[in-house]
Amino acid sequence: MPRVAAAQLGCVHRLLFDETMRLTLEGRGDDEIAGIVEGHAVVAFDALEPSLGGYAIR
Repeated sequence: MPRVAAAQLGCVHRLLFDETMRLTLEGRGDDEIAGIVEGHAVVAFDALEPSLGGYAIR
């Protein structure tokens, strides 16, 4: 399970990083990029929450 969780979180991180780079190369401003990527992050982590929300809680 730790590797599965790490893979899912790592994939989301990579997707968000790639989107940040794509928008930067398009010449978008920092505030616009932050707003767009924040929206994507909410969607991605909400999708992971059912499977990882209770994982590794003490």
